[in-house]
Amino acid sequence: MKLNDKNELVSKPEDEWDEEDFRKLTIDNKALNILLVALDKTEYNLVRRCTSANEVWKLLILTHEGTEQVKNAKLAILNRDYELFKMQPNES
Repeated sequence: MKLNDKNELVSKPEDEWDEEDFRKLTIDNKALNILLVALDKTEYNLVRRCTSANEVWKLLILTHEGTEQVKNAKLAILNRDYELFKMQPNES
């Protein structure tokens, strides 16, 4: 990545890569491989088209934890269930 004239991060063309860029790519490829090998078939099929470890990680987080809206809805349901919790007639 490099900064352009407007101070925005843009990808470098591959012919401009230096040793640090290749090192980062190698680390990302290793991390991507570790993540893909560790997943079961269902999760692998979900993330197989991702090209970086960061993409895989974000997609797995979104899949398992949900969006902020989903988290808030689950929390509201749990709070409601807790508030309505009472002892059943056959319990002591």
